[in-house]
Amino acid sequence: MSSIYLHVKNSYFISILLLANLPQLHPQQFTEVAQELGVADSFRTQTRGVHWVFVDSDNYLDLYVSNSYHFIAPYIPFKNRLYINYLNTNGQYIDEAEYWGTEVEHGISLAIGWADYNLDGLIDFYVINGPGLFGAPDVSNEFYRNTGSVFSEVGAELGVDSMSFYYTSIAWGDYNNNGFPDMYVARNGFANILFNNDGVDFTDNANILNIQDDSWHGNPYVTWGDYDNDGDQDLYLLVWSFPNKLFRNELDETGQFVDVAMDIGIADSSGSRSASWIDYDNDGDLDIFLVNSSHGPNKLFRNDDGLFTDITVDIGLSDSVNVTTSSWADYDNDGDQDLFIANYFIPNRLYRNDVNIGGGFTEVGEVFGLDHDGIDLSCAWGDYDNDGDMDLYIGNPKSGADNSFNLLYRNNQDDQNYLKVRFLSANGSFSRYGSRIWVYFANTDSLIGMREIGGGSGRYSQNMYDCHFGLVGTGSYDIVIRSTVRINGENIVLDKTVKPELGNIVPLDIGGFIEVRDTIDFLLGVDDSEPLLPEEVLLKQNYPNPFNSMTTIAFKLPGKACVSLTIYNITGQIVKKYNKIILSAGDHKIGWNGTNQMGINIASGVYFYQLSVHMGDGNVFQKSRKMIMLR
Repeated sequence: MSSIYLHVKNSYFISILLLANLPQLHPQQFTEVAQELGVADSFRTQTRGVHWVFVDSDNYLDLYVSNSYHFIAPYIPFKNRLYINYLNTNGQYIDEAEYWGTEVEHGISLAIGWADYNLDGLIDFYVINGPGLFGAPDVSNEFYRNTGSVFSEVGAELGVDSMSFYYTSIAWGDYNNNGFPDMYVARNGFANILFNNDGVDFTDNANILNIQDDSWHGNPYVTWGDYDNDGDQDLYLLVWSFPNKLFRNELDETGQFVDVAMDIGIADSSGSRSASWIDYDNDGDLDIFLVNSSHGPNKLFRNDDGLFTDITVDIGLSDSVNVTTSSWADYDNDGDQDLFIANYFIPNRLYRNDVNIGGGFTEVGEVFGLDHDGIDLSCAWGDYDNDGDMDLYIGNPKSGADNSFNLLYRNNQDDQNYLKVRFLSANGSFSRYGSRIWVYFANTDSLIGMREIGGGSGRYSQNMYDCHFGLVGTGSYDIVIRSTVRINGENIVLDKTVKPELGNIVPLDIGGFIEVRDTIDFLLGVDDSEPLLPEEVLLKQNYPNPFNSMTTIAFKLPGKACVSLTIYNITGQIVKKYNKIILSAGDHKIGWNGTNQMGINIASGVYFYQLSVHMGDGNVFQKSRKMIMLR
């Protein structure tokens, strides 16, 4: 395995600057706006999961809410909610679950996970349902494929539509670095499932990879994270009242995962309810925070070069009474990530991260009015109003009561000291799970922070995909992105040393948003020779080349296949796409007249074309070539 990555531990320069940027406590840090914006949810439902998503591609965060009613009699029909963000038009959210096709009546919806599973640039949902009680209907798990205008339910088609009380959580990750997000589903008392995604179908690979874990004591939550900085994602699995497990990804060495939790110090057995990978101390590696039940206190384990140390008490996070879930974000834009904890019937807590200035965390939830004492089962941070600070949505503070409304706390920080980075695949897919983003002071080794793109956060919930960084004042910053791709069976870790556009200086006088596309997956495949791909898929050089007004792209298929042809410019942006054409075996040609998707002539320059072939046996082949247009 080839590995090139950064590992920086330098907090002194940051600490000095933070002393001059201490957050100011004031009661108007947050304002509760759920009913005002139309996202308070329905009467007497019990919200299980909350998810910030981009459904309609307008760059304003939408909100998916999963509800459950199975513990209350008699049953009253209710549905999940899909709140579409119309803040830029009418100033509110509107529940459009029925319009989009995700409004299904059921008795229980626990976990939801979203990802762009087929790399079409649209976010899809997997919903874990189950049998109902008190007259509620039984509903199988559902998979909603996003078509761009509505969702199509394809759970049975993809083979992921089973039904049981025992499904507990889901997390998306790209464990084999093939670019297609895979999903791990945890079950209580039954074998867990790893749905391997090849771009066409899902196959359960948990058993052959040694991560099935069919122990009777149950697995309430699971999360992916690259704890050992080797470029592939490892799997942390919570176990009820027994030691948790950390499955290290050893695909390159043994072809499997190996449980190393006991060896590295995070085989905690305190009845964990959820877990979050987080770089709380800005040293460039992932630490882990565990939300535990009444069996024991919460735990924060610091990562010291792959070995973990319990530092919970030392930094003031040993809250231990009926905690349900947590979520991390830099709410005060001071450069480090803060922690929100949701509880049962006791005040929630917001811990401000003062590690770099005082050695610990400071509880500020009461000061900010976030300390209500409901039954908060889920929470997630996201910048719903695109003002650069992180807002907080909380699921159902008093389940079953007349005032059982969800809460949305708008963050009033509004100081514009922020950076949001969106790292996508070449064709704009939200699929770069496991990729990492570092932000430094320009031309220094002083790390502002590191984020890893993950497919789940807290219990049942998912923060926004974009990576948010608070900045310590104005200036210029280096952004470094590391992405891992698997080519010919080998992981290749890529950063600015391999591809300069994945690391550059970004001048910022005020807050900003940056989108970066990973062109690596197809640029590494560019070849001027006549490539013969597996199963005799052949992509030929376009002719004429260079060309002026028209060129022909020819290829050969060994059998019937679903084919996509995508044309990119030199920066990785999609110029034209011929999407999912079903073709028979033999020779084929596609002509391109030098126009973009809107039919507008594009400028002279170097372009790339990529052929993606989905064969009937589940194999997916991709090949790219370079061409030149001269006007």
